[in-house]
Parts: sequence; C-alpha cells; structure tokens
Amino acid sequence: MVKFYIDPLLLALALSLLATLACATMWVMLGRSWKAVRGAAALFLVWLLAAGAIIQSGATSDTWTIDPTSKAGRVTLYRTSGGLTERNIDGMYHFTTAVLASVVTAHNCTATGYAWLEVPVASAKRARLRQLTAVSFLGVAVGADVTALYRGLSWQRFTFTGTASGALITPAKRLSTDPANVAGFRTATTGMTVTAGALGRTLLQFGFIDWTAVVTSGAPATFTKGDFGERWNPVLDNEFIDLGPGEGACFYQPDAGAATWRIVLSGTWDEYTP
Repeated sequence: MVKFYIDPLLLALALSLLATLACATMWVMLGRSWKAVRGAAALFLVWLLAAGAIIQSGATSDTWTIDPTSKAGRVTLYRTSGGLTERNIDGMYHFTTAVLASVVTAHNCTATGYAWLEVPVASAKRARLRQLTAVSFLGVAVGADVTALYRGLSWQRFTFTGTASGALITPAKRLSTDPANVAGFRTATTGMTVTAGALGRTLLQFGFIDWTAVVTSGAPATFTKGDFGERWNPVLDNEFIDLGPGEGACFYQPDAGAATWRIVLSGTWDEYTP
C-alpha cells in the first residue's frame, strides 16, 4: 500500500486558512466590513501560531500536537522539546570530592558516610543521579604490610525529614546559564533525620599486590600496588536514579576495613520541574 506524506504543520495551516476565508465570506455576506474581517482573521492566525496546530484522527480524543517552538509532532512518545523520551531539564551539575580516607568501622549511611546528595523536602524540583565514578589508591608507604582491606564503596537511597545544613560541595554547572542547583551534595547529615533505603550499587571491590623480591645482599626490594576505578554510567533517560523532595542518595563504606585506602568520588546529577 502506498502512503503519501503531507507535512502536518502545512496541512494544518492550509486548513486553517481555508476556514478563515470561509468565515470571512460569511461575514461579508452578513454585511460586515472587510476591515473587520481582516482584523478577525489576523487575530485567528496569531492565536493558531501561538497555540500550535493540532491534527485529530478519527477518534475525538486522539490528537497530534505540532509544538510551535520545536515544530515537533508530539504524542506520548515525544516531549515538547522534540526529543525522543528525553526529559527537559532545568540544569546539570558535576561534583567531585576531596581525597577521602577509608575507615576502620563501617559507615551506616544515616549518620556516617562520605557524602549525601539530597533534595530539600519543600523542593518543587526533582534530581536525577546520572553517573558516578569512584577511583581509589593505597595510602600507605611502598612495601607496607596491608592486612585489613577496605571492602568497597556503595550508594543507596534514603529519605529524610528536616532541613539539611551539613557542609556543601559546590558543583560545576553544565552551562554558566544553568540555574543554581536546588539539590545539595553534602559531606554530613547535619539537620537531616535520615532513614536508609535500598542499596543501589557497590563499587570498588578491592584487592592489592604486596610483593617482596628476594635479593642476595642488602635490603630486600619491596613493591606494593593498588589502584582501582569503576564507573556507574546509565545510558537511557529512564535509567537515571530519580530523587524527589525529601529523598537522596548516600555514598558510604558498607563494611569494616582499614584506613589504608584513598578514594575520590565524582559524578553528575540533573534537576527538572515535574
């Protein structure tokens, strides 16, 4: 079967113009002046272009809107920006921590941890964690004996009440024109009463090399190595971790270990208005 393509916007404009001419003819037949007709037609066309053209199928509830800004045909598959299922965001923010030290006692996320990304309880926006990178290295001297290891770095959801006031890490905006971030990336839970939620992912399951060479004379040569990195990087728009008001993500050490590792945590979140 052959299908003919007609630009929907041009079709809508043509049909609207015909309707305008028909109305104008009726107005003239009813004794209206051409000046009044031209004014009414101009107002109608301005309204049409401002509102966006709408194409309707046989079902009265099934309409296809041509967005006046992006000129994209919009149904449930497309957003007003014309992007395929891509959410319109208000801003995007990149963060990184200072060099952090692993701990002997496991964090609990509610009061102890490395960092917390939180969306204020009264926020009109939501935040989405888009990607996370963790890099680690040994913080001991070459040849040191490493007997207790830091087990991993995890992130998990949490909810909270109160107003966060812990120390903030200032993120870098994607664009200089992006608005100031509403969500906060903090290094303490001060002001929040946190309830830990589900574990999202554990990164950096470490190992290490600790080798002592055998030599015939003098002090033995030693070599200790351990540096690791892992990135959590969802691809699709609907795979990002979506956080609403009073929600957040905690980044912490879930198991007991030793203060022998150094970690740098980096990532990205965006914000949008529902």
